[in-house]
Amino acid sequence: MTFKMKHKNLKEVVKQLNSAEKSPLEKKVSWKYGSGTYSGDLIPSKETSTHRYARTHNGKIKSLPKN
Repeated sequence: MTFKMKHKNLKEVVKQLNSAEKSPLEKKVSWKYGSGTYSGDLIPSKETSTHRYARTHNGKIKSLPKN
């Protein structure tokens, strides 16, 4: 019995798995704090009637009030 491998190298598999984590519908949000503008990826599953939440580049979760 023989098995056919879909991918020939591990780097290609890892690359595809990493790209599968981010949805094409993922939205970016930005906010101002002090004199800077910061941004993150919106987390729709945590959204409430008063706040939205975003994950920053360093992995922290930021609460953003809705206006």
